[in-house]
Amino acid sequence: MRGPPDVWIAQVSYIPSLTPTFEAALRDRRSRDVRARHAAALRLASAPEGREDEAREALRPLLDDPVAAIREAALASAATLRDRDALPVILSRFEDGEPAVRQLAVIAAGRIGGPEAVEPLRAALRDERPEVRFQAAVSFAELCPDEALDEVSPLLGDADAEVRANAAAALGALGEPDARDRLAPLLGDDAPSVRREAALALAKLGDARAARVLVECLDDPERAIEAALALGELGADHAREPLAERAAGLFTGLHLKAAAGAALARLGDARGTDALRSVLRAFRHDGRSFAAELVGELGLVALADELARLVHRPRGADPVVVAKALAELAPESAVAARALERVAGGRDRAAADVARAALSIAEPAT
Repeated sequence: MRGPPDVWIAQVSYIPSLTPTFEAALRDRRSRDVRARHAAALRLASAPEGREDEAREALRPLLDDPVAAIREAALASAATLRDRDALPVILSRFEDGEPAVRQLAVIAAGRIGGPEAVEPLRAALRDERPEVRFQAAVSFAELCPDEALDEVSPLLGDADAEVRANAAAALGALGEPDARDRLAPLLGDDAPSVRREAALALAKLGDARAARVLVECLDDPERAIEAALALGELGADHAREPLAERAAGLFTGLHLKAAAGAALARLGDARGTDALRSVLRAFRHDGRSFAAELVGELGLVALADELARLVHRPRGADPVVVAKALAELAPESAVAARALERVAGGRDRAAADVARAALSIAEPAT
């Protein structure tokens, strides 16, 4: 169950079932069929506008369902719906017999918030069960950012490596400069996961001490993209060759290739522009929008022609992303300015709106 907090809902235990309509979910919450109740618990999180209160009320009994996977799904949905009235039951689930349910209860309490959740989450930071401490680090930091530095920092020395790693991630997300010296010792931690989370946290705080471990992160499929971008932002010149290796790798994923290219471009290395161009031209399209976004962010006028081609033939690129990137380049690039004008008169309404707004507030290059 443990994992990055931004994907927690995806970690709810899976029971094969069809996705019901909202009306069916309201009915099926009382079904004797486990699959039907589980599907209902998940579906109720996506209530039609104006019917959120119905969904909240329907979910509450499922928080006490005898099946753990249904309790998990109900907790996730109650958190999504920010059901304050469910908070007493959610807090009681901190003592659930299933570790995954306990963790989701801690997550839900942090997401819903409110003064009633503060002390239970503070106590959870010192719970004897590591899966509770693990998630409490993030939930408490989200709910009480002004207190989190002092309350969460002790977990940096926790006996459980995953707890140390999540505590580092939570402190990095705070954006608190005083966390830097508390995080730095974890760069030498015995556990790779702890070293990497500490490095990424320090990178968010602009601390160049993270650079050595960030290079190590380039081999971690889950952290490589973030690490590559961070190396560029930190100006880690010594990372050029590892980044260039990923940027040019035949089997490198296109998102990582784009991120490595962007980092190299930030470092003033021409191989970065080449890497981004290769992603924009790649046969596969899965990294094209990301590369376009990075080109705009970096102001890479040399790639304006590549973005202009995507106006005529998107090849899987998101037209809105392309329009935003062109808007960044248009003040310095006549090619981008002309392409932006074409977008403004095009059929994609959302992209056209972006283009027209950009053209109305800035004088593009001609």
